[in-house]
Amino acid sequence: MRIQLLILKIIESSSYILQKSFSQSDGISLGIEFLDTMQNGLKENNLTKHSLTISENLSWNYPGIKNKGSRNKYISYLENTWIKLTSEFMKNMPLISVDTEKKRIGLSFKSKININGRNIKRKCIVSDIFTFILNVDDNNMIKKIDGIWDSNSEKMRKCINRLKRAYVFNML
Repeated sequence: MRIQLLILKIIESSSYILQKSFSQSDGISLGIEFLDTMQNGLKENNLTKHSLTISENLSWNYPGIKNKGSRNKYISYLENTWIKLTSEFMKNMPLISVDTEKKRIGLSFKSKININGRNIKRKCIVSDIFTFILNVDDNNMIKKIDGIWDSNSEKMRKCINRLKRAYVFNML
């Protein structure tokens, strides 16, 4: 019985050793990188840098969509929705909270998004408060994303409906 307990303690401690540490600074840095690379990726129509913050496999839960899969599937989802819809995602300085024990990051910020179908001549600005809750894996990569915002706000629906009339979108 003592040998079994000793083996369990060794296994528990070795799995803890294999995990990367996760500090307040790590969480703040990852949260800012997540938002900055998303903002720049949407503007530049290229999410390559954003994908570097994401675990190989993850789940995401945004208003109206809940899914899981590979990093490529998540990036494809963004490319087929938000990149087609918007050319600007302008965030203000986020409030960031980090839970180092559970490896979670909370990000809340006021944002303006230009839902213009990437047409620079058209503007349809939606202001809202966005919140992301990010869960981090043992390699300090994002493995789960929960996004909270009002996707049914009158202004957002108006902007999206205007685009639907102008283009045919295949919203995932």
